[in-house]
Amino acid sequence: MLVDLRSSLPLLLEQLNSPRYTPTAQRLVSAFNTISNYIGFLLRSMDSPNPTLTISPDHLLKLRRSLSETMSVAVEFLRDRYDASVAGTLGLHPEARIGAANTVAGSHLTLAWDSKNENTVVTADPLTLAAIRALAIWLREDDNDMLRKEAAGLVDMFLDLYRGSPGPKSLDFRRPVLVALEGITTEKRGIEAFLTNDGWKILAEDMLSVLEESSTARDESEAARGIEVVRVLLHVAEAERPGPRQPWMDVVTRVAAWYYTPPAGGDVDMVDEFQVAVLQLVTALMAGSHPGLQRRYAHSTSAVLGVGSALRERIVNQKGDGGLIEAVEDVVVTLGKLR
Repeated sequence: MLVDLRSSLPLLLEQLNSPRYTPTAQRLVSAFNTISNYIGFLLRSMDSPNPTLTISPDHLLKLRRSLSETMSVAVEFLRDRYDASVAGTLGLHPEARIGAANTVAGSHLTLAWDSKNENTVVTADPLTLAAIRALAIWLREDDNDMLRKEAAGLVDMFLDLYRGSPGPKSLDFRRPVLVALEGITTEKRGIEAFLTNDGWKILAEDMLSVLEESSTARDESEAARGIEVVRVLLHVAEAERPGPRQPWMDVVTRVAAWYYTPPAGGDVDMVDEFQVAVLQLVTALMAGSHPGLQRRYAHSTSAVLGVGSALRERIVNQKGDGGLIEAVEDVVVTLGKLR
């Protein structure tokens, strides 16, 4: 399957509007999905107290090399596929993207070379999603600095797909994109690309939206995604020197203005974990800020501290996980020192 992917992907774009595209794409989707599942199997096997791997170490190294080569080809394919869809060529400014042109011959899209079939445009193509999902898992789990630097060139695509998901004619790319960003932002080039393309603003707005909704609807699926967003933002915030950027502090004021309403009973769940994770992000932003900035946000800090204390009370009363109690305790203690 890896050989099939490496040989088929470079030739696939020229088949986009031919009858051969759909069966070929379906075959490659199956290959990417199988690879995603197999990588997951490898990780579970290695983490298990009783490893069940029957593959020898030398074959595992060969497999890793072949996987990395395949993912590098996937990066090139995704770059070309996306550019053909939104601009027609690499490097065009977003303002030059496709738009409707009305001529005497009828309406058509400009500056794009994409599928004429609505079901296989880049945002609705299952192959795009399957390729990103497999690439994302590999980027996060394999310490391949070179591949992560290559994938940093896809950050604009990732964020654009994230922002447009889920849409009326778009698959949901958000979870795979977050997994990919988790791996890419371990590299300096990845963080630079993330910030250049307004990654902080896009993810922070989504996180705050999930936080607002968590007061009235305890959606564990949304909360799980929110935790992944916090993980990416927390890594970026901790890597920034000498401290968080001023626009990022909007997260602090927005969380301080959030009205926390503890649920009436019920076990501690993923929503509580997400809310604690958001408070951890706020704490990291405050703790990493200049003392003058900390004094300026003293009222916001007090408000967030109140939320943390109420959340701690709920988790302790409902006998939540010890690790979660320790995390919220750390938030309360740290914010208390910053007031």
